Amino acid sequence: MKKIILAGALFASSFALELGGLEVSPEIGAIVGRLNGGLQDYSAGGYARVWLGMGNVLIAPQVRYGLLFNRNQTYEQSISDVKRLKNAQYGAALGTNLDIGILRITPYVGANYSQFDKVYKDTFSYSVGFKVKPTLIPLSIGVQYEQQKPEIKNTTTKQKINSAQLFIGLHF
Repeated sequence: MKKIILAGALFASSFALELGGLEVSPEIGAIVGRLNGGLQDYSAGGYARVWLGMGNVLIAPQVRYGLLFNRNQTYEQSISDVKRLKNAQYGAALGTNLDIGILRITPYVGANYSQFDKVYKDTFSYSVGFKVKPTLIPLSIGVQYEQQKPEIKNTTTKQKINSAQLFIGLHF
């Protein structure tokens, strides 16, 4: 087990760059979340972003891909037959590093262009969250709240989609 942890730490340190206050650190992982506060509606997917910064101010170009599941059919009647939507997003997050001993906490806000495969027109999503990364382990865990309000295709009706998400990833 010690060899695996040591190998992971060496592998991670080969990708991250932190020199003279300049930071370049990629992050890739999985997302799970609850939609609109319902116990039956959830999302799952993946993400990748690269944190770029000087000092403690960071910007992270990011991409996310997720599936939105509607097991209870709680959305509006016009889309009640849809059980799964694909949602691709790309944009950026802006955050700051807070070093607390062996942990680095990064609160952030973000905005993404959001594309759906069916039912909804493309829109923007907005998010606020934070991630925690241990200093010596290439792992990050984060929590995020996201909101988007796309129009239903062929109508002017908008559907609010709120999501509380958990991120788990490798952070180099």
